[in-house]
Amino acid sequence: MGGEEDTPISAGFFHNCEVRNGGKVACWGGNLFGESNAPGGIFVQVSAGLFHTCGVLSDGSAVCWGEDSAGQSSPPGGIFVHVSVGGSHSCGLHDTGSVECWGDNGEGQADAPGGFFDQVSAGFVHTCAVRPNNRHVKCWGDNSYGQADAPAGTFAQVSAGNRHSCGVRTDGSVECWGDNNAGQAPELTLTPASLPNSKVGATYSQSLSVSADGLLYTPPSPTFSVSTGSLPAGLSLSAGGVLSGSPSSGGVFNFTVLVEDANSFIATRSYTVKVAGPVPDLTGTWKPAPSQTCITGKKAKCTLSGTFTVVNQGGKKVTKAFDVRIYLSTDATVDAGDVLLQTSTLAPLKVGGQKKLSLSKVLAKNTSVVGKRLIAVVDAGDAVKESDETNNVIVSAPVP
Repeated sequence: MGGEEDTPISAGFFHNCEVRNGGKVACWGGNLFGESNAPGGIFVQVSAGLFHTCGVLSDGSAVCWGEDSAGQSSPPGGIFVHVSVGGSHSCGLHDTGSVECWGDNGEGQADAPGGFFDQVSAGFVHTCAVRPNNRHVKCWGDNSYGQADAPAGTFAQVSAGNRHSCGVRTDGSVECWGDNNAGQAPELTLTPASLPNSKVGATYSQSLSVSADGLLYTPPSPTFSVSTGSLPAGLSLSAGGVLSGSPSSGGVFNFTVLVEDANSFIATRSYTVKVAGPVPDLTGTWKPAPSQTCITGKKAKCTLSGTFTVVNQGGKKVTKAFDVRIYLSTDATVDAGDVLLQTSTLAPLKVGGQKKLSLSKVLAKNTSVVGKRLIAVVDAGDAVKESDETNNVIVSAPVP
């Protein structure tokens, strides 16, 4: 039973048979109905099933032995190039390309369809075959578990089992269908269902994973790759499934990720990632650090001084006017108790451009700001769309 090609050995349910050098067949294992009593003759291929065995002789005729309660060991005449044995039925591929089956037909497993095939596999109570012209798989017989619902696409080979079937696609991947109670017909799923968007210059990292339906199959050694489309420039997908990098150009990017495990099972998923184009990114520095200068005498006073430099470190020129507000604070956060010392309006600011703002504030008599801090809030009114909105509050060192 199965989809063996013209290989010299075949494993049945309880016995095995082999075509040895010179064409002699030798069988061993169970022999309840004589399924291991191979006849003489020169064989080119053999197939072992439940309680019977069939083979192709060198002259192209089929011969079977073992249980024959349903006629499964009574092959028809004609020239065969291949035979496949199931539970209580058998099928053979004629030299003309037609398939003929014999034996039990309680579920239609021996009702071979017309047309041409180049490979046939008899399962327990169903049969599958591959058509040569379009490489499609055709199955018939018992379909209680979906084992005869062959998927679309092209296949190089098919193998019918007990209550499931598997095929090798023409691209080398494996797909199975039917009963999955023991993980024998897993269907892989690639996650997540969608990927987050990004911005030019932003750090990007997203892990992909693969799982199988049911709990009895864990995809071994999955390898991830991009099968169609293109990733955003600056991003790459590792074989372990991590999409990372920093996008260097904006746009909408459509691509398909393929994951294949060590057993050649695959899953694919199509993704779209939108990368926003270059935008400004405003920040700044306190340099030199703020200081307090005091004079004594009749004109005693203290002056708070500082220089704040606004920087556009983004990838696009700032064209809108924006405000910079400077507060005096007792801590490192802007809150209701802080004093607004100065508001400046700036525009434009080119990429990489800088603008210095000088602060000189005469303090009230007997007022000291030692230990306090100056806080600059860049783009305080959120007038500019930036790539990073988290670096707009810049706190100075404590005033000495």
